[in-house]
Amino acid sequence: MNPGHMGRPRLFRNLADLSADLADLSADLADAAQTVLSPNDEVRRIFVVPPQEFPSWAKYRYGPGHALIFTDAGVIHVQTAARGQPAQARVVPTAAVHYVQVGLLLLYGRLEIGYAVEGRAQQVALEFNTVGWDLLQPGLMDLLRDVNIVSPPVETQASAISAAVIERLPYKFANGVKIYILAPGERLLGLVFQPGIWTRRLLIFRRQVTPPIVLALTDRCVSLIEEEPSVGASHSYGWTFTLIPRRGVTGMRSEPTPLGRLISIELLVEGAVATRELELTAEVAATWEAQWRSHGGEWRVEASKTAQ
Repeated sequence: MNPGHMGRPRLFRNLADLSADLADLSADLADAAQTVLSPNDEVRRIFVVPPQEFPSWAKYRYGPGHALIFTDAGVIHVQTAARGQPAQARVVPTAAVHYVQVGLLLLYGRLEIGYAVEGRAQQVALEFNTVGWDLLQPGLMDLLRDVNIVSPPVETQASAISAAVIERLPYKFANGVKIYILAPGERLLGLVFQPGIWTRRLLIFRRQVTPPIVLALTDRCVSLIEEEPSVGASHSYGWTFTLIPRRGVTGMRSEPTPLGRLISIELLVEGAVATRELELTAEVAATWEAQWRSHGGEWRVEASKTAQ
């Protein structure tokens, strides 16, 4: 049954009775969750997204029902399947998390969690109505907090940078850092901002080469805020936040591009390798490199692939 366009997500808290919590789910989601949920797991919260339809150009696109079950051991993702098929469940242990990425565009939200399983990098993805973001964010922040408790990053005595550095960012991005990036007690150690870069064609048409980007380094995470690309003269109303626990970052490398430098953030968690890439101007890349190196990070400079 489809309850309508962009259905409102719901949150179920642990009622000290696991059967009561799962009973709030649809039968197929509850059955799938029960097959992977350990009796010893403490259920902290259950975030539920009903089946719904998402706007997609000239028509609506169907989205299945989902649930995220946050426990003291990680998070369980369950999703309704095709008609006549059982729901699917996947377990993301705390220690296996590579990154958490959230995209927000008006009422449309998308969550992606990268994680390791049997030495391979995998992802779980969930689409949701952004009116439910305030219900989802605390569970994600608790998950990242637990990641750094289970496998803490390297200790650093470096001082946090001044809050005035954040306030010098454009207002939208200053709020993004304070609201979406920094958890309570988290120290900001480095910060760079790259404005959007545009080119012109025939002196009339504009094309965005890269959107505005913020890179932040804390004592817990390497984080990115990327605005959704703009088209022509239109404004961008969406952005994407990526939070990467520092304990999984093995190093960074850069190579030249026409814009400046391509930065690759190299990740290794439980034998699974992953890479996050972004393109920066040479000036911004040099500033970021200096900040990363000053806090003990490894950095490699490579020649252009086209020159090899």
